[in-house]
Amino acid sequence: MKSDWHIKLSQLPQNQASNLHLSVAISEQQAIAEYIKAHQGVLITEWVALENTNKTYWTILYYYQSHWICVSSPLNPKRPSIIDLSVVFPVCNRLQRALYDLTKITTKHAQDKRPWLSHGYFKTGVLNSNAASSRHADTTYHFNKVSGDGVHEVPVGPVHAGIIEPGHFRFSVVGERVLKLEERLGYTHKGIHQLLIGKSLLEASRLMGRVSGDSTVAYSYAFALACEQQLACPIDANTCIMRTVLLERERLINHIGDIGAIVNDTGFASLASQFSILKETLVRENAALTGHRYMMDIIVPNQPLEKWDHPTIKALLSQLDITLTELATLQSLCRRHHGLQDRLKTTGIVTQETALSLGLLGVAAKASGLALDVRSSQRKALYADIHFTPITETTGDVAARVAVRFQEAKQSIEIIKSLLTKPQTPDVNSNNTIKSPLGVGCVEGWRGPVSVVLTLTSDHHIAWCHFHDPSWQNWLALEHAVIGNIIADFPLINKSFNLSYSGQDS
Repeated sequence: MKSDWHIKLSQLPQNQASNLHLSVAISEQQAIAEYIKAHQGVLITEWVALENTNKTYWTILYYYQSHWICVSSPLNPKRPSIIDLSVVFPVCNRLQRALYDLTKITTKHAQDKRPWLSHGYFKTGVLNSNAASSRHADTTYHFNKVSGDGVHEVPVGPVHAGIIEPGHFRFSVVGERVLKLEERLGYTHKGIHQLLIGKSLLEASRLMGRVSGDSTVAYSYAFALACEQQLACPIDANTCIMRTVLLERERLINHIGDIGAIVNDTGFASLASQFSILKETLVRENAALTGHRYMMDIIVPNQPLEKWDHPTIKALLSQLDITLTELATLQSLCRRHHGLQDRLKTTGIVTQETALSLGLLGVAAKASGLALDVRSSQRKALYADIHFTPITETTGDVAARVAVRFQEAKQSIEIIKSLLTKPQTPDVNSNNTIKSPLGVGCVEGWRGPVSVVLTLTSDHHIAWCHFHDPSWQNWLALEHAVIGNIIADFPLINKSFNLSYSGQDS
């Protein structure tokens, strides 16, 4: 006999996005995870909501065949614990370790109980007043060892030569070939989850825009959608258009910057400088358009955005045409440069099988042949009106990740031009007419889907808020991508993912 959740999942409409909330016993969570994984769905995030009523819920958010599935289970109030889903979705290993650091809620049968976010500088269970501990995590971290003839370790970081955030990489190598990489992150934990509690929507929006500064639009947009969903707040057409335009500008700028950085890591500084010039032109234009080079604090829940005036739009479109032409020229130069292609092709491969197994998201998934892009189901962001199609490559190497960025950058230009030049009368209120007990917002940021889940108090302040960066999933891919490559190629492979330290260390 099929379970109730199995019937509901099997009856979801095809080719039509929807939201489904399931409340199940905790014992059913693994079966649901296995079902969704078997049907090529992905786990977006998991969290534990500590309610003021002393009730605690464990909830997982899935993206499954264009549907958003929230699966919640109440926990035992006396001895709350969750079950280990890392055998289905590997990212859960780190998410569950982080949950323990922050809430002191254990994971049954978990094999890896090392701390993840905690380096001994905050108390275990800091977010859980009912389980707060006076104990700090052990500052000694035990990396998994590889033994054998000629195997040695190479530690890199956490302090790096550049201005990037801290992260430790422990390589096990034979000669120059990498046998294994293990990451250790979480060095600059900011405590944003705690800071958000009790904040007004405006205050919280400013915090959310700083979780990972290069994705400020994506985080602010996802936060606004989550708030507006819970409040059943209508979104006007102009606001919807402008939010989408800003999101696509953020994607365009970061992809251009990333391609230049990858080219620079191969040693072709003169070619890389052309990408830097192109990016700088666009961020200066951002400052003129929005008052901030990276468009911080522009998107706020319940606050309308007006389309720019005709002269401004005309100048913007002209610059986009120039950018599109220059991108095509630069892509041609990259393709025809044999030395550059020699470094990019067959380097840092993540196969489609590995991408599926790890549940990868965003550019990393698309470069390995997975057409996973939540814009395909985002009616509210107007992508259905412009016949959006995800960009994919099949080789899964650095060259594929560069190719996806080139094509997505050009696609973003066309999306912006379409939104600003065609009259729009979208049905933007269809998903925001019923007040939801749980606000869920998710947008496809330039790295992948950025999600925000929250509940608000009666006076519209934050009761609790959870957010998730796709870097959580994709850091795992980096560990696989370097296997068999020479250690000198690690900076290049790492840059081809360009994952957020800050986004998974909030």
